[in-house]
Amino acid sequence: MRKMELQDLLDHVNRSALIEGSSEQHGFMQGAAQHSLRIVAEINNRYRTPEEVQALLAQLTDKAVAESVAVFPPFYSELGKNLPSAKMSSSTSVVASKTPEASRSGTARSSATAAR
Repeated sequence: MRKMELQDLLDHVNRSALIEGSSEQHGFMQGAAQHSLRIVAEINNRYRTPEEVQALLAQLTDKAVAESVAVFPPFYSELGKNLPSAKMSSSTSVVASKTPEASRSGTARSSATAAR
C-alpha cells in the first residue's frame, strides 16, 4: 500500500468524506496541522514585514503568494494547504489586499469591501 500524500487528504476532504479517528487520513491530518500551527505561530507571535508574512504564507499553502496579499494578525489556519491558489493571489476573508485607494490613504480595506 502506498503512503498517503497531501493530495490524497485534500481529495478526501473535498469529497466531504468522514475522517475517522486513528485512520490514515487522521494521522496525516494531525501531522500537517502541527506543521501549519508552527507557521501560524510564526506569523502571529511577533512583528513581520509584509515580505516575511508572504514567505510564511507560501510555506503554509505550498503556493506562490502575491505581493498584494497581506495578513492582519491574529491569523488562524488549521491546515493551510487547502486554501485555493486564487485566494493567495487576491483578497479573501482571511487575507486583505491593499486597494489603490487604500494605498493612497495608507489604510487597507477588508476583503469584503476590496473585492470587485
